[in-house]
Amino acid sequence: MPDFIERLASAAFWAAGGFCAFLLLYMRVLSRLPSGPLKRAAAVAGLGGAPALFALAGAWTGLSAGLAVPAAFLLSWLALDALALRDRRRHRAGGPVEVRRDRRRLSPFCTFDLQIPRYEIPSPVPVPRRFRIVHLSDLHLNDRSSERWCRRLVEDVEGLAPDLLVATGDFSFSQTDSRRLEELLAAFRARAGAFAVLGNHDYSVGPDAIAAQLVRAGWRLPGADAVAAELPGGRRLWVAGYDFPWSREARRPVAPADGEPLIVLTHTADNASRLAEGGAFAVFAGHYHGGQIGLPGWGPIALPSRLGRRFPRGHFLFGKTHLFVSAGLGVTFPPFRVGCPPDLPVVDLV
Repeated sequence: MPDFIERLASAAFWAAGGFCAFLLLYMRVLSRLPSGPLKRAAAVAGLGGAPALFALAGAWTGLSAGLAVPAAFLLSWLALDALALRDRRRHRAGGPVEVRRDRRRLSPFCTFDLQIPRYEIPSPVPVPRRFRIVHLSDLHLNDRSSERWCRRLVEDVEGLAPDLLVATGDFSFSQTDSRRLEELLAAFRARAGAFAVLGNHDYSVGPDAIAAQLVRAGWRLPGADAVAAELPGGRRLWVAGYDFPWSREARRPVAPADGEPLIVLTHTADNASRLAEGGAFAVFAGHYHGGQIGLPGWGPIALPSRLGRRFPRGHFLFGKTHLFVSAGLGVTFPPFRVGCPPDLPVVDLV
């Protein structure tokens, strides 16, 4: 093999190893850092720098020596990904009973076109009629979120006639959007109330300010101390929040001793197993954006999760605990979606 071709092949192999090294770093370390310029800079530098530096090392060593390092990163990533996909299959529950596409046919590049998947699960207590939970996550309100898009979202939620609204964090990009965010949140209504937890971006923007806007808009932030929402027929459903790892409050919500059902809102599905141990009937999460960029036949390239690509979006089961993961409504970096539409999940207790 000519020396140039050999070094080019070595550089490509090392670059793949460098990309896997970045994915491991992103999954285990960067995804858990507070959002902000430093995290974005580290992610961009790692995504561009790791493959480039590895490629230079590969071009220098050639194929004849030094392949153990990139091979170790490649095999580590492939092994962890295989475990993630095995766990995804093991925890996978039933899919949606229907999926509605909002007004337009979805294209692969679909930053704002919306899917509305509807799930049905048995109610943990007898109810005389269907009880509907609508799940909002990752609004990421910013100057790209047009007034028309906001109006359509409010219309969609109103058309679903929710009994309960839950939101799982990442409401805004900055304090400058505060009035607009408050107006949007105040437009949502549900018979049994609206409940929320904060996300990593909210903690970066300012958790006290975001929480105050939610409260003024009529939303409740229950925290680990669950609060009651009224079910049809006089029964109660308890709602709690869990902001770990971004909040200093690490206390896990625990289901009431009297057996009344508890649902827990958390920003990341990384917490699902721990919350299931606390007896939650259902857990609602977001954060991952479904990967935001997905490839045909592969799915999301990566998720900001220490669990890898286990729970990108959809319905999963941890024993008797239902986990619902939303792909979110907005975007961060990059400012677009590919093969990963935003969604507004609906869960009917029947």
